[in-house]
Amino acid sequence: MEPTVRRFSIWALVACLGCAAIGTSTFLPWLALGERQREDLGVSEGDLRALEEAAAGAGAEATEAVALLQRLRRGAAATGREWLSLIRWSLAHAEARQTLEPREQRVFNVSAWALGVLPFLGGGLALALLLDRWRSLTSWALGLLLVQGLLLGGLAGLVWLGASVHARERGAQNAGHVEIGLHLLALGGGACLLAALFGVTRRTWWRGWGLGLLLGAVVSFGVTAYVRG
Repeated sequence: MEPTVRRFSIWALVACLGCAAIGTSTFLPWLALGERQREDLGVSEGDLRALEEAAAGAGAEATEAVALLQRLRRGAAATGREWLSLIRWSLAHAEARQTLEPREQRVFNVSAWALGVLPFLGGGLALALLLDRWRSLTSWALGLLLVQGLLLGGLAGLVWLGASVHARERGAQNAGHVEIGLHLLALGGGACLLAALFGVTRRTWWRGWGLGLLLGAVVSFGVTAYVRG
């Protein structure tokens, strides 16, 4: 049973701040490409003009992705939302042209989906905890916080392990400049994990952790089955 009297909890406040950081990080700058990374884009002015013409009738996402490519070539930082738009557009092109291995394509499809869902999950949890006046965390809140924290860590691992060896080596050698958005995303994930681990009581720890591990296992099983094809 949940405690009949739920008082203010510092871990509920930590969780709320972490979830808010995850929810807002997508609207802040994430990454600016380094000089070598901009060279590796291999996109010339002629290529950009051709892409602009192709994107004109392909919808707002394609137009936004081409505009972002122009900014990245100048060394500007892109927000999380812009990176997600570019990733989706690039994946659609890669799938049409079959330039990625099927396994690698599915890995990045899952990563793009997770990046799109995380801000809404984080924002929703932050609002729920705020409306609950930061009282002691319920089993459901603990489970969702645990899943969210593990999902962020698993997402980073999935992208790294799912990429080809060449892509990993190139990314390690040509690191860009990490901006505040990615820092907030990482800090938010860490805050959620800490709150899920230490914001428990004698009555909620086994339910919260059990629920989180169960949800995590279901998500992991589904992702693994999809990636393996």
